[in-house]
Amino acid sequence: MASRSECSARSRCASTARPSRCRACRSGWCSPGSRSRRAGPLPGASLDELLILAAIGIGTYAMRAAFLVTARSEPPARVARLLPHVGPAVLGAFTLPALLAPRGTASVTETVPALVAAAAAWVLWRRTERLPVALFGGLGACWLVGGLLAAVR
Repeated sequence: MASRSECSARSRCASTARPSRCRACRSGWCSPGSRSRRAGPLPGASLDELLILAAIGIGTYAMRAAFLVTARSEPPARVARLLPHVGPAVLGAFTLPALLAPRGTASVTETVPALVAAAAAWVLWRRTERLPVALFGGLGACWLVGGLLAAVR
């Protein structure tokens, strides 16, 4: 995307009837009041995006329809042996990034409280087997460690 600094004739193209030949001026970036009505993406980009979405939709439909076409009462032995591991793998795939980079970036002030909270919740769950105790204990540990790290900073 073009930036304002690309146009060497910013003041000229806004005041003349014929815009400059730079890309920023052609897209409406340099003209006055253009921030609210700046031109959209290049022509054809929206068609490309629609084609990508259509291909994704057709692909997911085909994957789902494959199971209906080959309707069996039970999956093959290899698949059946691996199915019990899918749930924990998906749960791990969701939670591990959330623990290591809670707000999208890994930092000491964000990662350490999340890891301590997860460990505290796990220990409390193993000792008490009561979910509310584990959740509130983990939340308290997160607040405590987060407050301590903020005070040290």
